[in-house]
Amino acid sequence: MVGKDYASTKVAARGMIITTYDILKHEIQNEKIFNIATGWQIAKEAQPQPPVRLVNRFSNAETILKK
Repeated sequence: MVGKDYASTKVAARGMIITTYDILKHEIQNEKIFNIATGWQIAKEAQPQPPVRLVNRFSNAETILKK
């Protein structure tokens, strides 16, 4: 069944991809090609207390991916 949950998850997933790209660009844009970003480099850009709405989106996406 394709419904509102699926559509909202696709929007949330797109936002996560864009955010990850921005973090990686900020962290490794001056590195040599084929270098990787560590989990620490990605995590240090995270918000300490993200808005509840954002937390709910990630939780919703995780629930759907586990199905």
